[in-house]
Amino acid sequence: MGYLGFGFYVATINITGLTIQNCSNGTAGGAIVVRSNVHLSNTRWISNSAEMGGAIQLYSDSALSFQGTTNIFVNNSATLEGGALWMHSSFAYLDGSETFRNNNVGGNVTAASANAFLSLATLNYPPGGVSIPYVVGPVVSYPQSYVDANSNCGSACNGSQDAPFSNIEDGYLLGLSRSGGFLYLKPGTYAGPKNSNIQLQFMYLTIARWPQTTGKVVIDCQGNGFGFMFDSGDFQISDITIQNCVTNSTNGGAGMYLNFTSANLDGVYFVNNTATQGPGGGISILARTMSFNGGGFVGNSATGGGGGLAAQQAAVFLSGGTVFSANSVLGSANDLICNAFGVVTSDGTPLFEPGGQGNCEYVVSSQNSLAVFTGKLGNLQLYPKNSQGLLSDLFAGLLFDSLVELDPNGNPINSTRVTLQQLTWSVTKTTHTRFVRFQYDGLGPDVQFIRDSGLLPAEQNPHRR
Repeated sequence: MGYLGFGFYVATINITGLTIQNCSNGTAGGAIVVRSNVHLSNTRWISNSAEMGGAIQLYSDSALSFQGTTNIFVNNSATLEGGALWMHSSFAYLDGSETFRNNNVGGNVTAASANAFLSLATLNYPPGGVSIPYVVGPVVSYPQSYVDANSNCGSACNGSQDAPFSNIEDGYLLGLSRSGGFLYLKPGTYAGPKNSNIQLQFMYLTIARWPQTTGKVVIDCQGNGFGFMFDSGDFQISDITIQNCVTNSTNGGAGMYLNFTSANLDGVYFVNNTATQGPGGGISILARTMSFNGGGFVGNSATGGGGGLAAQQAAVFLSGGTVFSANSVLGSANDLICNAFGVVTSDGTPLFEPGGQGNCEYVVSSQNSLAVFTGKLGNLQLYPKNSQGLLSDLFAGLLFDSLVELDPNGNPINSTRVTLQQLTWSVTKTTHTRFVRFQYDGLGPDVQFIRDSGLLPAEQNPHRR
């Protein structure tokens, strides 16, 4: 291929397990990233070439992060600058396990920017780690800021572990850089004017419990405003509870409002939050992606749907047994709502209140999940799309590799296994004003409904009318 281009303003892209090699069309190599966030895991970028950034170019407030497993950049080349990476007005975040080898500029592997060239950009690396070699431009370690609700150092507080700030606002305003960093909260309850109505934007930020500590971190709005509003950034949040927050905004999101923002939440609970004029008592997300592992939504309420969670033009993935309990809209059980291309997927483990899924298109995707037709997947009943019985508007798509019959003990009978490729598929395409929906039927009209749907914005839909 010539190159891979990522130019979506609201795009958050996860690339896992791919090898991109021998790509070039002169000006671009392996990938172009514009106003987007790209997460790399176990990728290999080999022998790609360009004028600038043989493997990857980043522009305009983009962010590139390396997550968890080794990413390899080998033999990439540029004729001008940045043998592997070229960055302008952007950020990159290393995790310490990357491999950069034999990248070059004009054939010179010892050139100053053989691996990376930075223009008005920042390359971050883990505390105590080292940067990749041959970097031109500012290179800094992730800034870290520590907060303790019981801190009493006064004007001497500097955000260090020995002199932590006493509130969250000082923690990020005084302790972090413009691009973000790590904000660590000591277990305790954070309340008061500088611990709610928190607005953050254009950051790559991690908010987590102070390392090597135990106990709960609770952010309590005490009914005096919303919790967090994140705008145009990438946020990692873990092990905190956000409670008793209120918003009157029509955007909703009393506990958290995510606007053109990507977020990964791990072990985060939203409790007794209220959106009085909009959707999403716990969380409201607009136009990006969010993953939510464990944690839960308990006792939240909203007037605009989604007592717990609202997704608009956004994709949400739930895993790890996320709990939904006692969330409501105008007194009726309602956990989720999806509007305008919003979609919720999960690994099948979240527990919903009866009838709590609202109008969300709910897709279960897990290689380890077992579907019994008609039956349950986790706590989710699967129905044919056109069923006329109870909860007839509730149906789900199931992504699968194979189907197999079970014996009376629930064990698979492998001789009955049929793979996705072995099925004969028919397809129905429905064109709407703003998107195209594809529905595939491989099991016949009398068997449970399985669908693979693609939603495309109107500007990318050649069939729009």
